[in-house]
Amino acid sequence: MPAYSSGCGVDIHRSFGQLTVMVRNQGGVLEFRTAFNTDTESIVAAKEWTIDIIENHSDPKVTVDSDELRYTIESTGDYMTPVLLLWGGKPTVINPNIAKAGSRKSDIIDSRTLCLSSLMGPWPQSYVI
Repeated sequence: MPAYSSGCGVDIHRSFGQLTVMVRNQGGVLEFRTAFNTDTESIVAAKEWTIDIIENHSDPKVTVDSDELRYTIESTGDYMTPVLLLWGGKPTVINPNIAKAGSRKSDIIDSRTLCLSSLMGPWPQSYVI
C-alpha cells in the first residue's frame, strides 16, 4: 500500500462540504480542516486552500500541480459531481459504506476518514470523463 506526502478527504452534501487535509511534516502528520459552501466560487476556493496547505505545510516541501491533486470523496449522487468537475485532478470516489469509521458519524469524522484513505492510498484512482 503506498503512503503519500499528503492526503485530502472531501465529505460533500447539498449545501456544504467538509474538507480535511493531512501533510507529512518532519516525520509527523499535520491535520487541517475547513468547511465550504457548494457554489462554484467556494468549491474552487476550497481546492486552492487545499493546494496552499499542502505546499506551505509539507516538510520536505511539496509542489502540487493542480491537475495532479489527489483526493478521496464519497460517492454521494449528484452532490459530488461539481467537486469532481471543478477540482479535476486524481480523485478516488468510494462508496460511503466503505468510508464508515465505527458507529459514531459526523462530517468531520467522515472527511478525516476519507483523508486518511487519501494519505495511505488503499483505493485506486477513479476516472472522471
